[in-house]
Amino acid sequence: MTAGEGGLVITRDAKLARRMTLFHDKAWGYGDENPDHYFLALNYRMSELQGAVALAQWRKVREVVRDRQRSAAHFLSLISDLRGVQPQSVPPNGESVFWKVALRIDETQSGGDVGQIARFLKERFGVFSSPRYVQKPAFMCEVFREQRTFGDSRFPFVGAHLDREYQAPQLEDFPETANALAHLLVLPWNENYSDEHVQFLSDALHQTISHFQNAV
Repeated sequence: MTAGEGGLVITRDAKLARRMTLFHDKAWGYGDENPDHYFLALNYRMSELQGAVALAQWRKVREVVRDRQRSAAHFLSLISDLRGVQPQSVPPNGESVFWKVALRIDETQSGGDVGQIARFLKERFGVFSSPRYVQKPAFMCEVFREQRTFGDSRFPFVGAHLDREYQAPQLEDFPETANALAHLLVLPWNENYSDEHVQFLSDALHQTISHFQNAV
């Protein structure tokens, strides 16, 4: 669910609820006998308009999640026979709301890499997707790579809090991250997808993979 920006967090843990309530508003203990800023926190307060949208969304969130799970399960069952396409896994003690559907592409079996498959899906079928999801990890972005800071302070890249000079991480330092991104294809998902939509997406992916496998 969304409120435009922001959202809701739910917990049965009273201590965690208290911590989150404080964290979203500068850790100031409104209503406490001796309120103070108890720890470093941000200002994540919603506007009244966002709150109203969130409450409206909250009333239908179970239905939205149910519909997403149903259509995603249908889709994943339809593509279970595709060589080189591995659906996202869900932990035994968890469940996915399928905000998006993530697939791992093994190009040695699929015949094409994630970029090629994404382009073919778009050009042939009008199906948009996100190859790699993000083009690079956050630590490779300019703000870290070039140490872009407020003014010329260079904080937190320099300062007494560091025991050695800051060195920007390199992608080769995180081989599993690089591997995961290189094989990740993300499909947008929607609670309004009908069985016809799901079948269309399945057919499009089947034909795309078949195209590259036959071209090898």
